[in-house]
Amino acid sequence: MGKDSNASQQGSRRVRGVESAPPVATRREVERKLRELIQRMDGAGDGVRGSLADALPDAKVIELTVTDLQGTYWTQLASGRMHELHEGPAERADIRIQVQSDH
Repeated sequence: MGKDSNASQQGSRRVRGVESAPPVATRREVERKLRELIQRMDGAGDGVRGSLADALPDAKVIELTVTDLQGTYWTQLASGRMHELHEGPAERADIRIQVQSDH
């Protein structure tokens, strides 16, 4: 077996025999991007927020887990707006999302 197949068996990520870089984002970068997303949604027009409020008329708690960073965050979506970002698991989540920091 070649070098690349051994790396795959060991769980290392290699490209043409070279180890790939560590995950792209840190916890701090993920938090910053999540806050930017909340701000962008807040800046969306009334029509967008109205459509979202019509589609989800009841408040929803959204929990997002970044699996490779072992980070969990949550926010509430109500009236077409996402509210403050919180770190840690939500007491009760209506929507759960799992992602990796480098995707």
